[in-house]
Order: sequence, then C-alpha cells, then structure tokens
Amino acid sequence: MRKKSSTLAFFTAPVLLTAVAVLSSASTWAESYIYLTNNTNQTLDLTINQRGSALVKGEHWQQHATSVPPLGTVRYLETNRDTGIKWGKDYYFDTTVTAEDGSTTMLQQKLTGTWNFSDIWHGTQQSPWYDDRNIHSVKQSFAGVDSTIAFKAENARANGDDYYYVIHPKEDDVIRGANNTFNVLAYNVWALLPGLVSKSVSERLNLLKDKLNGYDAIVFSELFDNSRRNTFLNALKAEYPYQTQVVDRSGSLEDGGVLIVSRYPIDSESQIAFDDCDAEDCMSAKGVIYAKINKGGNPYHVFGSHTQAWTADKNQATRLSQFQQMRNFIDSRSISSSEPVIIAGDLNVDKINFPQEYNTMLNVLNAEEVPRNGGYAYTYNGYVNNWTDGAPENLDYVLYSTAHLQPTSSESKVLTPRSIHADVFTKYDLSDHFAMVGNLTFDTPIGEADTTLVYKELRDGRSNKCLDFDGASPSNGKQALLWDCANVAWQKWALDQDSGLLRNQANPEYCLDNMGQAYSGGGLHLWQCDENNINQQWNFEGAQLVPRSNNLIAVDAYGTDNGSQVAFWSKHNGGNQQWSWGN
Repeated sequence: MRKKSSTLAFFTAPVLLTAVAVLSSASTWAESYIYLTNNTNQTLDLTINQRGSALVKGEHWQQHATSVPPLGTVRYLETNRDTGIKWGKDYYFDTTVTAEDGSTTMLQQKLTGTWNFSDIWHGTQQSPWYDDRNIHSVKQSFAGVDSTIAFKAENARANGDDYYYVIHPKEDDVIRGANNTFNVLAYNVWALLPGLVSKSVSERLNLLKDKLNGYDAIVFSELFDNSRRNTFLNALKAEYPYQTQVVDRSGSLEDGGVLIVSRYPIDSESQIAFDDCDAEDCMSAKGVIYAKINKGGNPYHVFGSHTQAWTADKNQATRLSQFQQMRNFIDSRSISSSEPVIIAGDLNVDKINFPQEYNTMLNVLNAEEVPRNGGYAYTYNGYVNNWTDGAPENLDYVLYSTAHLQPTSSESKVLTPRSIHADVFTKYDLSDHFAMVGNLTFDTPIGEADTTLVYKELRDGRSNKCLDFDGASPSNGKQALLWDCANVAWQKWALDQDSGLLRNQANPEYCLDNMGQAYSGGGLHLWQCDENNINQQWNFEGAQLVPRSNNLIAVDAYGTDNGSQVAFWSKHNGGNQQWSWGN
C-alpha cells in the first residue's frame, strides 16, 4: 500500500502554499499502471469493470489494451490516484481475462480515498487483498492447463506503484522414448561474459537448470562464460553425466560456446572451429561439436553448431562457407548411411525473411528440417522476449541428414522456458532465444535399455564435503552424514533416472532411504534397494535432491563438520541444499 501522510498540522500560509505547490507538481505522477504478461500460447482477451464508487473512464482511468498476444506483455490499465478520488470511498477494478477456450480468471485492484490521495490494494478473485511489494500467487486451471497467477507491486514513482501480473502455465513433462527414438534440444542460452551484453547470467542459468529434464541430448550455444558454464554443467551432471568439451581453438580470445550434454554414453567426440568469420564473431572460436551417442545400443550422431550472425550479404557468404565446412566435417566422420545424423543449434539463418538462404543451407548440409508441430511460432522475438528487441525470426533448428538414416516420423516445436522466480520477475525469459526441441523416431531396434550407472561424489554446496554414511560398509539403518571427500566408493552415488533409486557404489544393493519421514526434520539412512519403495525414490530439481513423495522438502546438510547430520528440511536457496557431482 502506497500512502502519503494523512496528518494536517497547523500550517502557516507560506508552508501551506508550498505544500499545495508540491502536490500540484507531483500530480502528473499520480497514477498507477497495471501490466499483464501472458506466458501461454493463446491470445487472451481483457474486459475491465470499474465498480464501487464511480470513476469516469477516459478521465480518471484508461484501458490501454483489450488483449494480450502469446508470450506478450501489455500495460492494460492506468488508474488515477487522486483526481476524482474522494476520502473514504472505495473504487474497484475487476479485469476478466478470457482464454481462447473460454476459461477465465479475474485480476483486481482496490483504491480507497484518503484526504489528498488514495491507498491501493491488489490481488485476484481467488486471493486476499495485498498492500506490499512481495510476490504473491494463486493456482488455478486456465486455458486447459494447471497454471499460476503471480503478481506484485513495484515502486515506480513518488505517487504510485505499478502492478505486474503474470499468467504462468505448468510446463509439459518431457517423455523419454524407446531406444529407437531420440529427442534433442537446441538452446542458445545467452551466457556471454559479464559486462558484455548478457544480463543476469548466473540467475538465469540457475533457474534454467530446472527446465532441462527429460531430453536425450542438449546442444547449447553461447555458453561462453567459463565460470558460470562450469557451475551450470556440474548442476546438470546428475541427469546429463556425459558432456563434450566446448568448441575452442588455440589463440582465440574466447571459445565457441557450443557443446553437447547427453543422458547416454558418448562413445566418441570431435570438433572443428570455422575458418571464416566476420567482425565481432571473430572474437570467439565458433565451430561444430560432434558426439556419437549410444542410446541402448543404437548410435546417434549429433552435430551442434552456432554460425555467423547478422544478415548482410557478407555475413550470408561467411555462413555459406561455414555450412560447407560443416558438411565436409560430417563427411569426414565416415558415418554409415544406415545410422542417423542430427544437426542442431543456432544456425542464424532466418527462414522467414531469407527463405533462399534457408534452402541453400539445407542443400549444402544435405539435410531437412524436422517439421514443426505446435509450440511457439519463432525462436527469437524481441517483441515479446523481455531481454531483447527486434522482429520475429527463426534462427534455431533441429535438422536430419538425408544422406543417412532418415526418421520414420519426426516433429519439432519451439519451447519458451520462463520463470516467475523473484530473480527474473518482470523479465521471466531465461534467454534472449527460445529453445527448439526435435523428436525423431527411426527404423532401428528398440534394443536393450541402457542401465549403465555413473557413480560420483555428491558434494554439499556450503562445506564441499561429501554425502557419506556411518562406516565404510553399507548395511540397513546406517545414518547419512557429511565427511571430507576422499575419493572412496562409499562416498559415491548413482541416480537411476527411471526408478529414482540413489545407489551407493560400495554396495549398489543399498540405497538412500528417507525412513518414511518425508517431512522437514525427517531423517535419512541406507536400506536395501527396492524399486517399489517410495521412500527410496528421488529426483534432482536443479541442484536439490528431492524425494518424489514430497517436493516441498530437500536433502539438507545441517552442519559443516565431519559427521554432521544430513536429513530433510523445507526447500530454500542455501548452499547446504545444493548438491553437486564431484569425482
């Protein structure tokens, strides 16, 4: 609630005149703006009803928008905070938001007149009234999806806060397919070096790591920032333990920022840096990374790249040279024509405005784009992405080689990872690009499931000590604790993504078990593994180890000394709930 003083003292005439002048000069600031961000892929219609004591539309308040496009943000309401406002009177604004399927939600504000201004509250039809600047939220089904309506006030001017609402649908889970299928994500994550253009890199990557579950492989672009890249990749190791090197070249000012992470073993990898480049792009070693990925006995040959930027003739000529070099590199791998080849990344060809270059790219690479099916229309759109500007473009692709095994079916779509976390509230986007996912099915054996588990240390983010247990030999009931990391088997663990079991290397028949105490303060110990035991089923949510039976708590290191208890506590952002994979 934003208030001005309600105390009228005994003013002398000069003081009173001064006060009146100050109030008058501030009158142009005496308004609040209301914004709505639409994180759905539907257009939303807006209808405002002003009720309670009456205000005149167009004089005391204005509706600036009647709809919100997919992913768009609009300033839809402007309300005066003093003129026409009477002391003690209440003025309500009810905004009905209607999705294409007819579902609705209502956003609300209430003004109460004071002697010279107004107090304001905000909320929704399903929430209490609030007068603070915290983030609040309610859950509801909207546009056919479980959604969160989040909102907060922000200081904007002396005489009025602004108010930000966002409708945020739950993101679809990624379904892992059989061994004859492969799903790959191409994502330019905009992680340039600090101070060079990119904003909030640490915050965005920290939030992004929780959005990347379920893919077979991910091709990252613009993962330039070495320190933040290492932290980010380490947080992904629980789900993507196999990771290539970043594309690089000796003598380059910066590496190429392109690499591949995989859920499945990488049997071989290699890379090239491009020979040609233009202007600022020459500062980095852009090129191609190759990974031969073994999914259940089936090989998938994945090539990731980030090519020359911009659209001038010379830039297109440089990209053409890079595509030819990429084709030569693919050919040099001598990959059997009976095995699939997938090309993914930020290829910087805008097929909307430069269809001829798009066709040339496909011809040179001897490739086809995985056909679009749903999702957002563009991989880059500065009209809706809150970190950038510029017209809509399609720059990011998943392609397959027509000279190699072609899919029997395939589809792709643009994903729009967003967050309503406080670190990015009002920005929401997690990169200046959106992500492209391709799902391909091949006429290959389903094969045996890959059951290979990788055992690594689990290190606490506050103490850098390891998850351990009492003694070196696993047995039922041994308590979980912290100890100095010693590169020994009983400090190494492997998470089976399907079953959720966290096995101990000293004896993989023993697993981390929550003792049936999946609540804050509950304990942890070892117990014989049982895939049907919910007490032994875990997920990594970013760097937090969370029981599948209660996602409101996380594994917590209570202290920093050797022997400190490791148990459950309510989720927070402290280092003692951040676990990273070590040796």
